[in-house]
Amino acid sequence: MAPQIDHTLVFDIGKTNKKVLVYDAALEVVHEASTQLAEATDDDGFPCEDLPALTAWMDAQLAQVRSAYPITHLNVSTYGASLVYVDAEGQPVAPLYNYLKPIDTGFLRKLYRAHGGPQHFHAVTGSPPLGALNSGFQLAWFREADPAAFAKTHHALHLPNYLSYRYTGRAVADYTSIGCHTALWDMTRGRYHDWLGAGALRERLPEAAPAHGLTPGRGSAEGLQVGTGIHDSSAALVPYLRSSTEPFVLLSTGTWSIAFAPDNATPLTTYELSRDCLNFLRTDGTPVKASRLFLGREHDLQCAVLAEHFGVELGFYEMVPYVERQDPRGERAQFVWQVLSGEYGGDVQLSAQGKTRLTDATYALAYHRLMRELVDLQIEQLRLLVDDDDLRTLHIDGGFADNPLFTAMLAAHYPRARVLPARHAQGTALGAALALRR
Repeated sequence: MAPQIDHTLVFDIGKTNKKVLVYDAALEVVHEASTQLAEATDDDGFPCEDLPALTAWMDAQLAQVRSAYPITHLNVSTYGASLVYVDAEGQPVAPLYNYLKPIDTGFLRKLYRAHGGPQHFHAVTGSPPLGALNSGFQLAWFREADPAAFAKTHHALHLPNYLSYRYTGRAVADYTSIGCHTALWDMTRGRYHDWLGAGALRERLPEAAPAHGLTPGRGSAEGLQVGTGIHDSSAALVPYLRSSTEPFVLLSTGTWSIAFAPDNATPLTTYELSRDCLNFLRTDGTPVKASRLFLGREHDLQCAVLAEHFGVELGFYEMVPYVERQDPRGERAQFVWQVLSGEYGGDVQLSAQGKTRLTDATYALAYHRLMRELVDLQIEQLRLLVDDDDLRTLHIDGGFADNPLFTAMLAAHYPRARVLPARHAQGTALGAALALRR
């Protein structure tokens, strides 16, 4: 019999915001706190997560929360494409490298020759070619870039699994972390891909495990049942899979905008891969088709341009209501978009830095124009998963769920569909809590 769940603590670790939430037995949030941590730099001077600062904050939060609530369970959700290399004592032997870090991928030519060419390889792994965002390639790069540290590496752990490992001592690789464009998994066979071989790379990856497993905690987590950890975007899908009885698409928004189509079982095509479609894995290892867009990042970059131009605070956009007559539907683009090739790993990216033309008289008009272009780009990505006329339910989770322009423009485009901003507050954290309840 599974242990009775009283209160569940969830660490929800984003690139920018680090959150801790406590859910009671009815899955109501009874405590929430967040922080932002300054970045560190890696051994090449490239910005990266300050892993010691992050874990120190988590430990302090765990002690504080346990003193106030009867916590029985703990889980962690984090961003993906990030590996922590630990020695036999569980201590990191290298920085937590940033997934935007340029890495040498010269080894791919040999890999592609041995595994059917690039298109076949990426279709089988369900991962577009993304450079360091394919975290499996980080592992191969690390072996060549720092052989001494690699030799000390006992486990290469995905970030959510590492943060859980600190509280359990159990090294696992949960399916959702393996399945977020890592290029590690053979989607057709449901196992690690043969390119890892049986040697140094494969030996450092733990066995795959469902994201709903529980392990007794130790140390500061003694007395708790601790989850494996879970990839954040995949966690956001969990509440909708548990509660929906009809086909739907989930748009999980934040720095990345990731659309999930659980009912689209068609194989990935070469064209879809070129447009940044991919396969994720659910908590049980089942593939789910998705498409990505760097939409939140582009929104933030452009809002900085608008704030400087109009002399307002960076978050001024939060005060702009949707006004239909200010929606520039069908007009020529004012913000200039560019598909980059290489800066962030070669995937479909957006950047108008230095190319934005601002002629609108007011901030509100300019922001409507920006959001119209972002929404049009989002619609194009959604069409890669489902035709406009076939979309019946679109759930919007994350930051853009609270943006009235984003939701109103999508609703206007899909008049036959239900466009539903987040039913579940803090969907990523809720998914991490739900993953522990089978």
